[in-house]
Amino acid sequence: MCPFHGKIIPRDEQGNPMNPEDIQRLKQEEQQKQKAKADWQDPELMREIEAATGVDLGSSKYDRKDKKGKGKKRKYPNLTDLRQQSNTSRSRLEKRVLNK
Repeated sequence: MCPFHGKIIPRDEQGNPMNPEDIQRLKQEEQQKQKAKADWQDPELMREIEAATGVDLGSSKYDRKDKKGKGKKRKYPNLTDLRQQSNTSRSRLEKRVLNK
């Protein structure tokens, strides 16, 4: 018995439990976790409550199906892009003064 993870289950090479009792017990635990989570984290229920109360409960956080990605991640986020034109007071003045 592991104090952090609970009962130690013998598994095969692919990580599946070897005993049929363990398989059934794991399936039951997963179903219980889904039932407990679905009660208060149901996105449809949260949207209905948000519409009725006008308070943001964070229903969009649990419903990721409708959302697209946050965009392209930069490979090196801390580096400065040299191709990007700097937006300084000098460059803004040059645009106005020199374009006349």
